[in-house]
Amino acid sequence: MFGQASRTGRRQRRTGGAAFQLIAFVLVAGLGAWLGARYVGVDVEHIAYTALDETKLIEHIPEDWRPDAPQAEEAEGEAGFVAEQRAAELQSELEVLRSEVSVIQQGVNGPAADDQQPAIEGEDGAPSVREATLAYWTRLRQIATEVTELHDGVEPGLEAATASAVFSIRQRAFDYGARAIEAVDDSEVDQQAVDAGHRIAKWYRSGGELYRQASEVWEGRVAGGAGGAGEEAQRSLESARTQHAREAELVRELTGRTEEILMRRYAVQFPVLSI
Repeated sequence: MFGQASRTGRRQRRTGGAAFQLIAFVLVAGLGAWLGARYVGVDVEHIAYTALDETKLIEHIPEDWRPDAPQAEEAEGEAGFVAEQRAAELQSELEVLRSEVSVIQQGVNGPAADDQQPAIEGEDGAPSVREATLAYWTRLRQIATEVTELHDGVEPGLEAATASAVFSIRQRAFDYGARAIEAVDDSEVDQQAVDAGHRIAKWYRSGGELYRQASEVWEGRVAGGAGGAGEEAQRSLESARTQHAREAELVRELTGRTEEILMRRYAVQFPVLSI
């Protein structure tokens, strides 16, 4: 019986020793990859993190010393790509709308005004709330100017033959304005300025819906729609147009108040924002 116990003890010691050697080997391999990534300058962050994570050894390394998770870097890169792609799409849409407005105007266009404002840098070179808010407000003004130019630019060409095209351009101009505002970076921006931007974007959304409705009513009339249904649609459109005009006055008033508050708060001239 004592011989059997002795053999069992030896097997356990051999098994324990083998397990210890295996753990030591994995530890050295994992830490070697990590040290290579951290100090030698070899781009093996992904290898180091994967090796440590799969062996559960990442849990035994101080959090500040751990290599970065590759998933986080990939997510940040993907988010940056999406933002750049969205900005490019908005710019492309703006150029298409401007081209269509030019066609409606029969090639007659006045020179575009230069609305750029001189940049203001913070004392330490980093954007402060004041600079971030001024940049945000300046961008809002640029978008509002673009939408107004697109909307008003087709007015001279509004006639029966071009009504559908005019309504379509105005609808897409409002939709562009809303999405362009939503795409503006509002980090570090005064919340009252951000709220003003959201109000304008919401008004643009309702404007896009208004001209979508106007286009449907017009197409119905052209197609010969008449009777009670056509009259009801016309009355609904007139009501929506009146409501949109009232909302415009309220948005202008609140935007003007916000502009005055921001100028007093930050002691800097903010560009006049008009919709």
